[in-house]
Amino acid sequence: MKSLGYDVITAGNGVEALEQIHGQQPDLVVLDVIMPKMDGFQTLKELRAISSIPVIMLSAMGDDSNRIKGLGLGADDFLPKPFNPNELVARIEAIKRRLNSSDRRELPMNWQ
Repeated sequence: MKSLGYDVITAGNGVEALEQIHGQQPDLVVLDVIMPKMDGFQTLKELRAISSIPVIMLSAMGDDSNRIKGLGLGADDFLPKPFNPNELVARIEAIKRRLNSSDRRELPMNWQ
């Protein structure tokens, strides 16, 4: 990822991830579901209580119920393992485009 121009910060567990997020204030978080001390769902729940930072969740448990749970807790995207690393980069870029869009247009008041 560094070769693509991203600065990457890593954490070994959910508690450390929250500490890193608080200290480093990254632009986006890629969060695995299966982690020691605090799983990705609990980490996301804690994160959403304090931040709206974009989150892409990853998991080997990619069945519908886990994807729905992650998205319901506030993840912006959910990518089941195994995945193509290029797809992860494409999803990161899609979120980045949405966040950095200087050409945002307001919807008209009567839009339905």
